[in-house]
Amino acid sequence: DCDVCSGGNSGHEANSDQDACGTCFGDVGDCDGDGTCDTEDDSPCGEADLTFADATTSSINIDYTSDVAIYGFQFDVSGVTLTGASSDLGSVSFSSTTVLGFSFTGGSLPAGSGTLVSLTFVETASGSTISASDVIIAGSDGNVLVATGPEDAAIPACGDSDGDNVCDAVDVCLGDDATGDADGDG
Repeated sequence: DCDVCSGGNSGHEANSDQDACGTCFGDVGDCDGDGTCDTEDDSPCGEADLTFADATTSSINIDYTSDVAIYGFQFDVSGVTLTGASSDLGSVSFSSTTVLGFSFTGGSLPAGSGTLVSLTFVETASGSTISASDVIIAGSDGNVLVATGPEDAAIPACGDSDGDNVCDAVDVCLGDDATGDADGDG
């Protein structure tokens, strides 16, 4: 009861000087609005669970489920050579190892479930395993969300009909590696 704090003499309504955790004149708050005081919340500003989805020989999505809106992301990728990254969030930049996404206009991806980012990469005749690490997901005001996943995912091998370990889509000698005559007409 906060009448102790205000002594009942401050003109405040009873208990109006309690914070979200019931502390008199406290300033703890509830960043994610889930009703759990930040000091007692394992994910004070929200959480996001990430999964790899829809893998092809040259692309994969990272899907999310989050209890708050997502305003940005950054993570490192290994196991593939990236050629592109896109998101409904807005601006996405990538290097050979890092992906960064945010909105210049303050836009966000809504709480709930959706696709965080779509990645494209170089096909390999042997397939591979894609991994993401050092994942940072940002909520409103740049607050960092507790992020889990994504678990590693298998990337299927590309077609290699002549067995030369070069994907058919880029194999200039498809069909006859000895002479480079793809259609066999000499």
